[in-house]
Amino acid sequence: MPAKLLTDAAIRNLKPKEKPYKVAAGEGLYLLISPTGGKLWRMNYRHNGKQKTLAIGGYPAVSLKSAKELRNKANELRAAGIDPAEEKKTIRDTIRETIKAEENLAISTFQHVALDWHATYSKGLTPVHAAKLLSFLENRFFPSIGGLLVSEITPAHILEVSKAAESKGHINTAHKLNNLCTQVLEHARIKGLIQYNVAHGLNKALVADKAINHPAITDPIKIGRLLVSIENLEASPAVYYFMNILPHVFVRQSELWCAKWEEIDFEKYHWVIPSSRMKIKGRRDFVVPLSPQVVELFRKLEPFTHHSPDSYIFPSARGNSRPLSDSAGRVALRTLGYSAEEHTLHGFRSMASTLLNEMGYRADVIEACLAHGDPDKVRGVYNRAEYLEERTTLMAEWSNYLDKLKKDYSPPHIH
Repeated sequence: MPAKLLTDAAIRNLKPKEKPYKVAAGEGLYLLISPTGGKLWRMNYRHNGKQKTLAIGGYPAVSLKSAKELRNKANELRAAGIDPAEEKKTIRDTIRETIKAEENLAISTFQHVALDWHATYSKGLTPVHAAKLLSFLENRFFPSIGGLLVSEITPAHILEVSKAAESKGHINTAHKLNNLCTQVLEHARIKGLIQYNVAHGLNKALVADKAINHPAITDPIKIGRLLVSIENLEASPAVYYFMNILPHVFVRQSELWCAKWEEIDFEKYHWVIPSSRMKIKGRRDFVVPLSPQVVELFRKLEPFTHHSPDSYIFPSARGNSRPLSDSAGRVALRTLGYSAEEHTLHGFRSMASTLLNEMGYRADVIEACLAHGDPDKVRGVYNRAEYLEERTTLMAEWSNYLDKLKKDYSPPHIH
């Protein structure tokens, strides 16, 4: 590999071989790759007519940039008639100072501070929420400002990221990105890395974020049409059954797509969602009563995805080790002709809440089915069995109601 092409990315990709080999970095500097995978900086030079080698250190402790600086230092000694090997202490001291300086800079970059903030903040979040925040950081911020020192970041850097979302009409996302950056930089301020948080107040530079309602179809005739469309959806088994089950259970979509087979109790007709996956912390495991219709749908899906107790019920198309992506359901709705302004995945919860209240079911029972927070702090943590009998009846009657709407809408068969 030509020395001019040697980069940190290229170094990371160097693989060991059966025998040691060298990769030149220019002016006598090279990396010695050992069969065990070690990457050692060495420098060949001549002094008083003799060929000599100077050991500089190992990668990545000594970066490419540092190795070149140390090579230059060695050449300065040679120009003064001094053998670098005999002045190795000087070289070692320079190495230590360079590494220390680089380490101090590394912990001050936005990426390092953001990951440090996330490691602390995510402990109180559900895995899904924590992963979403990390995805925002990795995909939106790190490519543009991840390598900048937090002290170098300006409001323009932050607005460049949030305005990119705003320009696509994603107003809510733009505000979320700005708020996320604000939290990271506040973490940096508390750590003493910056004096002022330049992200504060930048939301005022964005289009006002109006309260987001989740569009939902609540007209019974239109619901029937929607259910018929979903039943005729052409999709993978995971997507098909996810879309057909969601209207019946009206949990948060993330709680359903991350479900595992070990959570389903077919004998009791229960689905037990672990507390770690619930949006509101402090709860115990949450029981979702399953109607006979839902159990039948799970049974039909089982041969396709039930490989082991901890298998995802709705695995990703990319492999069974990860759940269905959050976009799969949205794409399915758009494929069926439903825009984001007409109906969303979250809209199934709004649909159920609206109609069940209109049908006269007790508000407390409906709220318990939706796993909403209880404003009464004394009862703020749901008991696994809270309203279970009434919820079981409600869920069964809701499934029967959906089946009726679907049947009433379905056109007559032509024989």
